[in-house]
Amino acid sequence: MKKLLILLAAVFFASGFAQAQNTNPATSNDVRLLVTVMDSIPLRDFRGSLTPTGDFDPRFALTVRIDSCVPAITNLKFGTIIALAVHSPALFLKGSAEKGKAHEITMPRTKAVNLLAEQGGSHVPDAPLLKVDHWHWMSKSGAGSHSRPYRIGACDRVILDFTDYTFTVPEKLKGTSPNLIRVRWGDFMDGNVCDLSIQPDKKRYELSAATLPKGISRDPFTRFYQSFHYVIEIGVCDPDGTFTQQWCSIIEVQ
Repeated sequence: MKKLLILLAAVFFASGFAQAQNTNPATSNDVRLLVTVMDSIPLRDFRGSLTPTGDFDPRFALTVRIDSCVPAITNLKFGTIIALAVHSPALFLKGSAEKGKAHEITMPRTKAVNLLAEQGGSHVPDAPLLKVDHWHWMSKSGAGSHSRPYRIGACDRVILDFTDYTFTVPEKLKGTSPNLIRVRWGDFMDGNVCDLSIQPDKKRYELSAATLPKGISRDPFTRFYQSFHYVIEIGVCDPDGTFTQQWCSIIEVQ
């Protein structure tokens, strides 16, 4: 009897999610999400925040980017990254789970508002990993003339990881921690600027078109282009908007 109740509960919860590419008109309480597949990996290999879908035997982490949400929901803006625990990505989407494929998912609003946004993309296996360290610190008070840039090939995204790094905190900022990642590129390194907020206890971030808001840039970030240089800064942004840099380096795209 207990097993039967568990099965019935799983079917009930799954019914709210397993409506990918639903062609039936949504009710007034439904939300239509247009998403792009970013990744699909075995659940055992995933590290990050997962949203349960109600699938009885979840085996995969399906990561998607929100392209649109109708009606609009605050935590599901364009570019939001969501990781879903599913039994089969193809069955959940009712179509190909290949990276870059677009799908429409319909679900009750009560479930949509509880989707967990993974801002920063915790698992991107094909992205260069940039470990924040002393040797890449371009600050005059840091590694000095011995510092060196990161050198990567052209790509859509990189992972910035400062898990094992201890930031040097200026006296005026004692007791604070970095709260902002700033990316600059363009003419004289100040043509475009995108800011990504740092979340408490999170030390690993994806830098890509999906995670970097337009900010004060004249052009949106699209990818890391060959022959371009990108400045990466980590620091503290005060409530008045003053940014104090605590670490800085350059990415040279070859």
